[in-house]
Amino acid sequence: MHRITAYLAGPDVFLQNAKAKADEVRALCRLHGVEPLIPADNDDQGASSEALTEDALSLRIFRKNVALIDRAALVFANLEPFRGPSADVGTVWEIGYAYSQGKRIFAYSSALSHYLTRVSPRTTVEGASWIDREGMLVENFGLFDNLMIHHSLSGLYADLPSLLVADEVQHALKRHGM
Repeated sequence: MHRITAYLAGPDVFLQNAKAKADEVRALCRLHGVEPLIPADNDDQGASSEALTEDALSLRIFRKNVALIDRAALVFANLEPFRGPSADVGTVWEIGYAYSQGKRIFAYSSALSHYLTRVSPRTTVEGASWIDREGMLVENFGLFDNLMIHHSLSGLYADLPSLLVADEVQHALKRHGM
């Protein structure tokens, strides 16, 4: 069976069990006819990396991840809040890059509640606006995260298994030749 490539964006590379998680995700994607392009597969922790400066290593990782996005037909993004109420900033950059190439982006997160509800412990109401601790306005469009992320997506699901079986994703896979 011909598998469609999908870049898996997300903070999973920072998990303590990142390799096991990547293996689990890889198997799940392949079960659904998708060949996952996973940043952790770049394996930049090997001996050839030891001689590189931190800047050179980070640039190599950046270039390899960009090359994976370039190869991908689709992007599946894990938008689970990461180190705060919003998605991982690297993942958000990858979404923007893929969107600029006209790629379809499907995302998942268990935090599908309105963004304001995740920020609300840090907010006070002043008139009609929500203000955070730093005195900045908090957008309230009833979306799960920033409007630029929301409107870049072709679909948003509760988890990766739900994403993989969604009609919209299945249609995109067929369109790409699966």
